[in-house]
Parts: sequence; C-alpha cells; structure tokens
Amino acid sequence: MIDAGAKIMITPCDADPSISAGQLTQPLGIPTLTLCGSAPVLTAAVGDVMFGTYPADNVQATAVANFAIAEGKKKVYLLTSPDSTYTANLPEYFGKVFEKKGGAVVGRGTFTMGQPDFSAEITNIKNLADQPDLIMTAAYEPDFPAFIQQLRGANVTVPVYGADAIGTPTVKGLGKLVDGVVYTAAGYAEPGSKLQAFNAAFAKYAGHAPESTYEVNGYEIGLILDQAVKTAGSDDPKAIRDAIAGLKDFDGITGKITYAGTDRMPLRPVALMRYEGGEGKHIQTMIPDAADVPAP
Repeated sequence: MIDAGAKIMITPCDADPSISAGQLTQPLGIPTLTLCGSAPVLTAAVGDVMFGTYPADNVQATAVANFAIAEGKKKVYLLTSPDSTYTANLPEYFGKVFEKKGGAVVGRGTFTMGQPDFSAEITNIKNLADQPDLIMTAAYEPDFPAFIQQLRGANVTVPVYGADAIGTPTVKGLGKLVDGVVYTAAGYAEPGSKLQAFNAAFAKYAGHAPESTYEVNGYEIGLILDQAVKTAGSDDPKAIRDAIAGLKDFDGITGKITYAGTDRMPLRPVALMRYEGGEGKHIQTMIPDAADVPAP
C-alpha cells in the first residue's frame, strides 16, 4: 500500500499489528490510525504518526474503577493474560485506580488466550482467604464466554466487570448467564442522538443493526480524516498528521473528540454498560478526570 502511494494508513485494533505497521509508516511520516486499538502504549511505541481513535485502555479502566468504587466495591480479583497488551494491562490499570480510590486487590490470576479450561483460576478464586466482591478481566471471545460459564457453573456469584471487547452478540447471546456483567463502549445511542441516527442509517445500508460501537468508530475515523484534510488544506501526509494532532472538541457521532494536548490517544467519552436480562443497559457516559488516569 505504501509503494502504491498511500498517504494515510488505518491499522487493526490490536497493538502488535499496529506497531508493526507503524515501523514502516513512521519513517515516511504517513499518519496512521488504529481502528479501536486502545493500548495507550501504541503511540509511544511508534512515534508521532500513530493515533488511537478509541477510548484508551487506561481511560476505560479508570471509568470502570470509578464506577466500582461508587457502587461500594472494596476488594477485586484481577484476571489477566500476558498474550496481548489489552488483556495484560487493562485490568492492572483498573487495579491502580481502584487502590488509589481506597479499594484493595486481593488476588491475581492469569490465563492463556484460547485455553478452554479455567478450573484452576476458578479454584484459586474460591480458595482465597479474603474473598473479592468483584472480578475484573479484559478477557474476550472465546475466553470470556468460557470463563463466565465455568465460573457460574462452579456456583461463584461474584460480579464480573470487563471492557469494550465483551460488548458483542456472542456475549449478549449468553443471556442471563452474563446478567450483572459491566462493560464499556465508545458511546450509547440516547434517543435523538447522533449515534441513534447513525445506527438507523447503518441498518438501512447494511440490512442489519451495528453489532457494537466499532462500526461507528470506523465512521468517525472518516470524519476525523475529513476534518484534518480540510484544516490542512492539503493531502500532504505531514500536514494531515499535524491537523489531527491539533483537533480539539471535534464533534464526532459519539461525542466530542480531542487530540490537542494528548499523546495522540484521544480524550473522548466512555459509556458504561451492564447486561441485564440478556440486554446491554446503559448506566452512564463519562469522561474520566485526566488526573485519575494511570500512565501507560
């Protein structure tokens, strides 16, 4: 794509492929935007051409931790996997904020992505002398469905919190099994909102409703680039990069998006959701205080 003259690059969600692509785009000054890539280490790992577009892991974790504290949660068990930056770091960001706000991390467990059996981790949780009143994990498919089914099958009723990667049809399809599970999204379609209008237009175009907020994330990338090119008055990659970096309070579909003054991971709203009766119910939408967000 670079050889063909690409002046902008859009990369997958995960940090590994985005960082790999960034090694090629950075020396050439090609602005590179990751679709739903939320690892806050992304931008520093690549350089000044790399931009996140989705709420960063440490921002999502802060929103969830603040909500857990507000709900009166005191003790958390963190379940992580070293196999991706998302599954390794997001729960730890949560733990930092949770402890800062007066909570305690009473245990940690790890898993390998794709493993079918969580019995050892569940046994560890059941055997803790100091029982948690919350389990926090960034596991996603197929790991999260396997974990929650086995956890509830072992009669462990501790609430489980996660993040954006479990706002999916598969997890929703687990029905009452995931009741009480808290997760995040890039936005919530309030009646009369831009996001509600986008969802209706998407359904008309695609023949089905959006399955997550990743669809609107992709659309907002187009809007960000459109504004950046207009601001730059040019299709020069450096001019586009500088224009993106200077965006402040840009009116997206999900809310205002700001890059100015950030490390190129956007400051933008986080919607908190909870599964109830097999449906994702909106709790609140917030932009966490920057002072609460742990450093990458």
